[in-house]
Amino acid sequence: MRAAGGIPVVASERVQPAALAEAAWLIDRLLAKRPDVAVAIGRSFVRFVVMAHDERTISRKNSTRAIS
Repeated sequence: MRAAGGIPVVASERVQPAALAEAAWLIDRLLAKRPDVAVAIGRSFVRFVVMAHDERTISRKNSTRAIS
């Protein structure tokens, strides 16, 4: 599983792996100077979800794919 600062980054099957890697990279950069925030988010069972451009939150299934 791919994690950014300990936070899972997941997506639907329609999202390209490069988009997931970019999202994880951005999250890592945003939290680089605040590891305490990353830990708090991780402990809260939060995950970042990347969706395809034509998906809607109502169309998301409970199962998502995590990258490694």
